Amino acid sequence: MAPFSRTRPTRATHAGRTLLFLGLCLPSLAIALPEDPITVFFDKDCHSQVLEVQIWNRIEKRWSHHPDHPRILAGSCQVEDAGYLMNEIRVRCLRTSQRSLEPWIDGIKVYEPGVVNECTLPSARHPIIEITSPQPGEVIQNETRLVRIEGRTLFQKIQKKVPRNEVAARLLEDLARAQPDISEVRVKNLSQGEQAVEIDFEARGSFSALVGLQTGKNLIQIQIVDESAQLGEITLPLVFDITLLREKWLQAERERIERFRAGNRDGRVEVDVVDP
Repeated sequence: MAPFSRTRPTRATHAGRTLLFLGLCLPSLAIALPEDPITVFFDKDCHSQVLEVQIWNRIEKRWSHHPDHPRILAGSCQVEDAGYLMNEIRVRCLRTSQRSLEPWIDGIKVYEPGVVNECTLPSARHPIIEITSPQPGEVIQNETRLVRIEGRTLFQKIQKKVPRNEVAARLLEDLARAQPDISEVRVKNLSQGEQAVEIDFEARGSFSALVGLQTGKNLIQIQIVDESAQLGEITLPLVFDITLLREKWLQAERERIERFRAGNRDGRVEVDVVDP
């Protein structure tokens, strides 16, 4: 990766002056900026959920810990230098107790399907919406014609399993903190053209919305806008079954008729029943 190139100059500001250092003299001060940045999906299954990452030091001719992320979550995206991926970067699963060290896997095959196209560079990432409730196509039966939609947003591939160890938990927490904040959540029932009754969301990703439904099919549009003005969008199909609402209405009509009859024993009552 670029930090190991000793020909790259590094600028530092001190006491109002800009000093120019050559990486050849002070390699430890080199800026870790990839010359050819690309985001890679590290899709390797590990019992520890954590990968160790090393990169080939072209100057010292040896493997060294990755200068930016020596440990990463398995199943996460990382920005790498494309010039190092084929044979100068390697990974292995972090060893956990009672387990032996696994061999290193050399090279990230950038041309294999799913390695690169699973991710985008951070500046181009848009919110990925994950609905936790209800499920797509779910039939909603209640007495209110409303449904509570809950979900969260992701901005890259993040491991969804519960961390099994302290290292994985810390990496997951760091990755979550690095996500862009949400600035706006929009929810609308496209089938009846009405906005959500209420919307709540947290800057770090969780959101919920209360949406009105019509009888039968409904198509709910959820849009998330992050602080970089990137837009994420998803549509959620739902079906509202009026059975419970109709039964409640009919029961209310029966009770009203009984009360009327109780007060008018000799009267005759005719009621036209109309669906709500």
